[in-house]
Amino acid sequence: MALQRTAVFLASRFEEFSRLRALLCERIEAIKYRQIEAIDLNDGRVGHRPPLDECLSAVRRSEFMILLVGETYGGKAPGEDHSFTELEYREAMKTENCRVLPFFIGSSYADGNIQYSDDPVFSAWQKELQDNHTVGFLDPSRPEEELADEIFQWLDKAHWEFHEEGAAHQTGEGEEDWDDSPDTTVRGINEQDIDHFDKFSETHDINLTTVQVEKMGVEALLRRQISLQALEHREEGRKAMELGFTGEAIHHFKSAIDILPLDVASHYYLAKVYVGSYRKKHFQAAIEHADKAARLYRAEGRRGRAATAHILAARAASGLGRLAEGLEHARTAVQVAGNLGRSHVELARQYALQRKPEKAMEAIEDAIRVFPPSLRQILDDPDFNPIRATIDEFLAKEKAKLSKQIQKLDRIRSSVDQSHTTEAWYHDSVQPAIHMKTSFPRLADMARRKLSETHGAIRELGKRWESRSQELKRAMNVEFADWRLRHEKKMEKVREQAQEKANGLIMHALLAALFAALFIGTGIFLWNGMTSDSVSDEMAMTGVVMLVLLGFGIARSLRSLKSLRQSRDHADETILDLQRLIRERKEELEHMQAGNDKRKKALRAAIQSFEDLLHQFHPAATPYRTLQARRPRGLVRVRTPVDPQKLSEETGKQISFTPIDRARDVLDTPSRSQLFRVKRITDNEIELCR
Repeated sequence: MALQRTAVFLASRFEEFSRLRALLCERIEAIKYRQIEAIDLNDGRVGHRPPLDECLSAVRRSEFMILLVGETYGGKAPGEDHSFTELEYREAMKTENCRVLPFFIGSSYADGNIQYSDDPVFSAWQKELQDNHTVGFLDPSRPEEELADEIFQWLDKAHWEFHEEGAAHQTGEGEEDWDDSPDTTVRGINEQDIDHFDKFSETHDINLTTVQVEKMGVEALLRRQISLQALEHREEGRKAMELGFTGEAIHHFKSAIDILPLDVASHYYLAKVYVGSYRKKHFQAAIEHADKAARLYRAEGRRGRAATAHILAARAASGLGRLAEGLEHARTAVQVAGNLGRSHVELARQYALQRKPEKAMEAIEDAIRVFPPSLRQILDDPDFNPIRATIDEFLAKEKAKLSKQIQKLDRIRSSVDQSHTTEAWYHDSVQPAIHMKTSFPRLADMARRKLSETHGAIRELGKRWESRSQELKRAMNVEFADWRLRHEKKMEKVREQAQEKANGLIMHALLAALFAALFIGTGIFLWNGMTSDSVSDEMAMTGVVMLVLLGFGIARSLRSLKSLRQSRDHADETILDLQRLIRERKEELEHMQAGNDKRKKALRAAIQSFEDLLHQFHPAATPYRTLQARRPRGLVRVRTPVDPQKLSEETGKQISFTPIDRARDVLDTPSRSQLFRVKRITDNEIELCR
């Protein structure tokens, strides 16, 4: 099914604004996501009906009219007292469904001061337009391309203010575009949560059983029926808004309020429709309904919705030229919901209308700090055109600041990658270069990605360091001890073997001494016998044999003694080798531990540098939420020093912090980090952990 397209009718003298009309058509048709269609009856696509009837028919089916009023009135339509352009305008004003955006272009409208035409008909129409609408004044000396861009800005703003109820379309970027990693997302309140209005009773609640009716009683049943009638009108009004039927939407919201005078949603919607009508006659009523909605929302404790109601009142007041009143409503919106970026944007807008650039820039900085995508809304809003040069200068400074912070972040990432622990985890990727022409939103996107990647790298390396530390501890305390015990057992066995051989050496030494004594005794005996004649030849031979045997025994004992000495020397060398292996293994483990400690020091330095940078990093690039935009398991950024009581007052919930488990906090980083993880969330409590 084709999407419904919003028709925009271009009304002007053809010959005076032919080029500008063509540029507007191109600009409108180029924006596909808005589903807007330009109706230009001077583009050659018209049918063959009478010109006036065709013009008025096209006006009746249009939701917007861009009315270009120049220096001349133009010829009157056949049989009419007014020109084609004025007749088209009057047809649009017959109902509330066509919103007119008038622009005065010409030297007669310099600086917003109208020099009324000498033609009484044209002059009366000029006054009527000024009285009924907020007129845009454009300098005709500017290039027509610039004029087309500014007119389209006003059309675009009118369209999304009326149709889009979430901040995603306002900024041109949805929350998903600002959520670069699974557990990081935009810091600041998600304005979709504010602008997605209440969901009322479902249709099945309308059908009541007989038993329910009897239990409710007649009075309660009547109240229920009245509430359902108001609900039906409200839902019909919302449907009419979605379809661009402004008149029908006004009728239904007013009917809902007649039934339930304190129906806060109907007051808000009616104020929204009145402001979106761009007709001054509705602006006072818009202020009244928006103010009532704001008070009712505040009574319910719904500060975000109260702030959006005050924003509507501010816009209506400024449309009536009551800038002081508009500024007061914008200030109230900031006081009520300072964490809503839209509140600061509206305050900046009011200051811009009053030509107070310094104050406007302060509010713009606050808006970007609270909700970075607010920048897109500011850049697209033509109300900021008077201070556009100041905004551009501010953005140039912010771009330079952000570029330097990105470079610091790259250095931190480089120091992390050089820790020699990422070889299996980190792979080089092509990073986009920073150019002076890079837009600020693009630069912020780049910084968000780098922040997210660096945070993930540090977290991953922390896990790897902890795993490596546990391995080294196990190697030092368990594996090395077992290895050393095995080698000490070997040394003990070698010592035992050496001792056994030493004991054998003693026995051989004793035998050698005994043999030596016998050898000496036998030799003396033989010598004495040989010198006397009493020794027989047999005894002499026996003595010689014994002397030979004793000499052989002595020689054998000496050889055994030498072998035992060599075995003992070998055992000593083996023991020394084992002791050297133990010492070298220990030194190797100590060297590995020293390297790991060095990595720990480098990683701690990277973490501290990252946290120091995060403290001052540009908010537009910080991909973390505040507590007002919390979600379970998500990361939040909390101001330091942490004040739980103040946080509880700001969020309306009890804030608690899980103590750091020092046994697991292996890096022992100081607990000054702004980053916490939402561990648990209930209706009344938020528990955070490091």
